[in-house]
Amino acid sequence: MRTGVATPQAPVFPRYGLGLESIGLSCGEMWGATGSIPSYETLSFADATGERRMTLSVNVQRNDPGAVRMLLGAIDALNRYFCGEPYRLPAGAEAAQLRRP
Repeated sequence: MRTGVATPQAPVFPRYGLGLESIGLSCGEMWGATGSIPSYETLSFADATGERRMTLSVNVQRNDPGAVRMLLGAIDALNRYFCGEPYRLPAGAEAAQLRRP
C-alpha cells in the first residue's frame, strides 16, 4: 500500500498508493489519508510503526484558494507532533500545490 505514484501536490503530498497517501514532513514521510466533504478537510497520518497517529479536521474546503493558509496550519500541527518542530515548505514547493485540481 506504500508503493505509490507521484502526485501533483508533491513534495507536500508526494505519493499516493493503494488507498494511502504520504505527507512529506521535516523528519520524513508519513502515510495516511486526507479526505473532504463540503466545508471540511480531514488529515489522518501515522508514523512507520503505527504507534504515533494524528487525525485532525479543518473547517475549510480544500479547493477554495483561501483555504491554503489553514491547510498549512494543519500540516504544521502534524509536523510539530511527529517531528517536534514547525513545518516549512520544502525548497521548490509552493503553497498552491495544496489545492486539488
